[in-house]
Amino acid sequence: MPQRAMGRLPDQSFVDDERLFRRYRPNDLVDGKLAPASLAIPKNSGPSFVREKYAIPEDVLHPDCAGARDFSGWGIFALRVGDIPPQLPPDVPTHRFWPQHVPLEDCYAHTEIWCNRIGQGQTYQAPNSATLKTLFRAMVSQHLKIVREPQ
Repeated sequence: MPQRAMGRLPDQSFVDDERLFRRYRPNDLVDGKLAPASLAIPKNSGPSFVREKYAIPEDVLHPDCAGARDFSGWGIFALRVGDIPPQLPPDVPTHRFWPQHVPLEDCYAHTEIWCNRIGQGQTYQAPNSATLKTLFRAMVSQHLKIVREPQ
C-alpha cells in the first residue's frame, strides 16, 4: 500500500540510479518494446511516476496512486532518473527536464518529469512543440525497462 503524505514536504533529492515507475497498457508494447507513445505528456503537468525511494513498483497500480481507478492488469516500467535527458534538443537546447517530487495526500511517492524553457526557474511548462515532445518520448523510451508485464 502506498505511503501517505501525512504532512511531509516534498523531497527533491534524487540520485541517478533511483528508478521511477509508471504503468502501461498491454497495447503499449510493440515487438516486445514499449512504444514512445506510452509516455504521454499532459498539458498541465509532467508525466506521472512513483519514485523508488518511497514506493514499490506495484504502487503505480494501487487506487491511491492511480486516481481510484483499477489498473491491476496493466504492466509496469521503470526509468532511471539518470536517463532523463537534461536538455533538448541536443544540438541547440531550448528546454530542460528533471524529476519533481509532487506528493499526493494518498501517494507520497508521486513524482512527475517536469519541463520548461531553459532559464525559466523551477516551474512546469509543457514542451511547446510536437517535435520536442516526440523527441523527448523517443529518447526516454530507449531507456524504459519492463518491471512487470500486463496480466
